[in-house]
Amino acid sequence: MKNNRFIFIGIIAVVALSVGILASLLANRQVDKRQGITSIGGDFTLQSSHGPVTLSKELRGKVVPLYFGFASCPDVCPTSLNILATALRQLSEEEQRQTQPVFVSVDPERDDIEKLNLYADTFYPGMLGLTADLETIKEVAWRYRAIYKKVPLEDSAMGYTIDHSSIIYVIGRDGVIQSLAQHGTTPAEVTAKIKAALSNT
Repeated sequence: MKNNRFIFIGIIAVVALSVGILASLLANRQVDKRQGITSIGGDFTLQSSHGPVTLSKELRGKVVPLYFGFASCPDVCPTSLNILATALRQLSEEEQRQTQPVFVSVDPERDDIEKLNLYADTFYPGMLGLTADLETIKEVAWRYRAIYKKVPLEDSAMGYTIDHSSIIYVIGRDGVIQSLAQHGTTPAEVTAKIKAALSNT
């Protein structure tokens, strides 16, 4: 019960943190919507079950809904990934072909490539599960202002959990973030953001 209480408090803190991050990022957004949000994000190379994946190479030309989390997450990640998956299924088949969802683990100690592949695919077939070493993940997360912290769990088989911000980054075909969806954004709203990015050629 004590651990559950701490996890619940952590989830509330994460949601509040995400809202604050989102507000800050949107406040700094470029006036020209065609440019997207240029103050954060950028290129990265991470590992998938199929080999290295680079945003500016393998994913260029696709709209990339990107989410940072971890496979052992009890509540926040499953909620957000289900919302994202529902949003993706509301796209046409052609729009889905032009969209590549990505799940980046902030827990590379436990989330190996095969585990991530299975986890991501559970929510949406073809979703990429990406990881790397601790330093690389830290660098990429900082670039996207994704915040996370390892939290020990006493008397738990998990050993630790990770409190993290919960934001879906909708990256355009050119690798620039077009919009953000905070935790709790409805699937319809996420679909609209993806469609907007698809139409912004």
